[in-house]
Amino acid sequence: MFPLSTEQRTKPRSTKRPLEEAMIEIERNKLDLMQSMGNGREDWDTTYHFLMSLWEPINRLPEDRQMFLRMEVQEMIFQETQK
Repeated sequence: MFPLSTEQRTKPRSTKRPLEEAMIEIERNKLDLMQSMGNGREDWDTTYHFLMSLWEPINRLPEDRQMFLRMEVQEMIFQETQK
């Protein structure tokens, strides 16, 4: 057997391929970002889920009724924000 060089003894050998390491790093970054965005997000989540629950019934309407409903909702929001 050949003796190990200093570099071979001190450098830990990675069992992961570079692509796997890059993907793991990306996932860690995504997790950090999601955790940092999580503060105060509860209100956003409830509003989002409420609005998404309306998507399917609205989507079943004819296009002209969808546009009418959209205008009505925008008017209601405008009126509420002016109070």
